[in-house]
Amino acid sequence: MLRIKIAKCTFIILSIIGSVSAQAVVFQGHVSGKITNITSTTRGILVRIEENEVPENCQSGYKWMEIDQN
Repeated sequence: MLRIKIAKCTFIILSIIGSVSAQAVVFQGHVSGKITNITSTTRGILVRIEENEVPENCQSGYKWMEIDQN
């Protein structure tokens, strides 16, 4: 009985530690949000994210992100 209680406590403690230490990492070339517009071109697909989000490393003044066809 004591082993079961210790195992349950250990599981709970490890679960709490695991959930606290979990982190999401977003890199410069990534952005998250809802897609608000999509269009296609001969080069690929253009996507626009809500509130005109673009990756940090985007040099263009346009708010469209291109997904190459190739």
